[in-house]
Amino acid sequence: MNRFATGLAVVMAVALAGASTAQAATYKGEIKGEPEASLTLIVKEIEGDRYVTRVEFKKIPVDCDGGNSTTGGDASAGGPGEPGIEIKGGEFSGPWNYGKLSGKVRGGGKIAGTISIKTDAGGSLGECKSGKLNYVVRD
Repeated sequence: MNRFATGLAVVMAVALAGASTAQAATYKGEIKGEPEASLTLIVKEIEGDRYVTRVEFKKIPVDCDGGNSTTGGDASAGGPGEPGIEIKGGEFSGPWNYGKLSGKVRGGGKIAGTISIKTDAGGSLGECKSGKLNYVVRD
């Protein structure tokens, strides 16, 4: 391979790597009034726009057909084929695999909003819902 072709290959590899890399920020926090529960939002900048791309949650209280319980997991945010829930004007609202998520980016690396969860726990618990819960997360 000549020098020009080698140089071009290196430039292309660097450009492609930069184009696919998204800056990510992790926001961790809690559900108000639920000291055992936790919530993490992953926010990425993709092609100049910011998105909530992933939601991780632990010990979120839910009311199930078969009684009360807690749930946890992690899932992608946004609808099918979307990179996530877009943050516009410091606010976001949209679906994710387990329900709905909305929030507002505040100063000091803080996001506050609401989350609702709906899932089928299976077995004797059946369908479970959290209702609308308030959260605060920080980077």
